[in-house]
Amino acid sequence: MVAFQGEIGLTAKSGFSILGHSASAKPSESFESVFKLVEQGEASFGVVPVENSLEGSISRVYDLL
Repeated sequence: MVAFQGEIGLTAKSGFSILGHSASAKPSESFESVFKLVEQGEASFGVVPVENSLEGSISRVYDLL
């Protein structure tokens, strides 16, 4: 299972292209919840952005890493 922040859509499809179509997606409300799902073993992988075109580096994600 792949945890990510957001809703099922383009973000989830990006994860599938890397991990294959057999991977299932677990949408999360926050970056913190993505990390928590992986730490607790509820997800094998977490996908989070480290930067975007609006904010540049996303410092909260760096803090969580």
